[in-house]
Amino acid sequence: MNKIKKTNAWKSAEDAFEWACTSRMMSLPGMSLSLQEYNDKMKRISKDCPEFYPAIMEVGFRQLARGQGKVAEQKLEHAFHLLLQLAEPEKLSDELEIFIDNLEKLWRFDILKQFLTILIQKYPHEALYYDYLACAEVHLGNIESALKLTEKAVAMKPENSFFLANLGWIHQVAGNYQEAGIALQKSLKMKPDDQIIQGNLEINKYLEKHGGNFVDYLVRPVDFKKLEKLSENEDWGKSDELAASYNGSRMDAMKWYILREKRQKLATLADSTQNLMIFFDFIKSISQEAYVLYEDISFVQCHFKNIMHKFIFKFGDIDEEIFISTLNALLEFYSFLSHKKLISTNAFRLFKKDVNDMKGELIDKMQKYNKIRHNPAVNEDEKETLREELFEGDHCWPFI
Repeated sequence: MNKIKKTNAWKSAEDAFEWACTSRMMSLPGMSLSLQEYNDKMKRISKDCPEFYPAIMEVGFRQLARGQGKVAEQKLEHAFHLLLQLAEPEKLSDELEIFIDNLEKLWRFDILKQFLTILIQKYPHEALYYDYLACAEVHLGNIESALKLTEKAVAMKPENSFFLANLGWIHQVAGNYQEAGIALQKSLKMKPDDQIIQGNLEINKYLEKHGGNFVDYLVRPVDFKKLEKLSENEDWGKSDELAASYNGSRMDAMKWYILREKRQKLATLADSTQNLMIFFDFIKSISQEAYVLYEDISFVQCHFKNIMHKFIFKFGDIDEEIFISTLNALLEFYSFLSHKKLISTNAFRLFKKDVNDMKGELIDKMQKYNKIRHNPAVNEDEKETLREELFEGDHCWPFI
């Protein structure tokens, strides 16, 4: 074991880190750390023990998610090299996978590529890192490089169904659906119950019928007849599942678009995506429709002021930064849908005008309500009077 791990500073950092992670997950009043408290705790741990890389990573990933690019990248690079130096040999692979997975979740394949290149140089016989790098390359638009890397991983581990499935998927991204089908079928024979492989084979059937590639599939037209039929038959589970498939595809399609064509917005992609998911989950909670499609801009536009009134009322930690970030993310999303002709340009233009016209008024209402929201000196009757004045009764509606 490295000497640093025997020090009191390291042991104290381990205890504090474990406590902070446990407290963050707890939901008991007074015992759960807020996100800000958790971040502050990670910073203190890394300051008290500068070699304790798990805390440095936590800070770095959060900074990266908040758009603090250069600072976050430097911190993660430092943590990465500490991990390679200090991780216990039997845990190194698992810790590296967590590190890689976190960067994938943030869609920072540009940064991930740098670390994976180092890992391949250090561990040239580890097939997994070639496969990871292939996935990074395909997201960055380097298809030929991705195919070569995945083929190498498959050649090194031909019995690995995961590598074969990824080879099939990369062929889908390239539009080679015949080659994709061969790889996916081989993979499915090795793992017959794998739902992801089965799902990719269904995508392949769509591509064989309609042409295009995987990214084209993400912006495929909605089959409204099928959705309506499922709703009429009160098959709510399947209609929700189908709507969720379209919604997830649209979100992923926007990520691909930003990653390949608007990389200047990569820094805020993670926060924007999270804000969008919170907003659309909220929409689903107040909608009385049989199913909710994220691209239904008409519903959001028609009820925008009412929706935002209830949104402000519902989320107790909302502030101006979160509010504006959510509106910007929503406009970015609908702008993308307009670009892909999933909504009309005119619908997006009118919605954007409504947002800009109402933004100042809504921020003012939010700030007024936040002043008394958590103030124990203001009784509930007084709070309700202000709510009625600010939100015009919208906060009481179970739906819009």
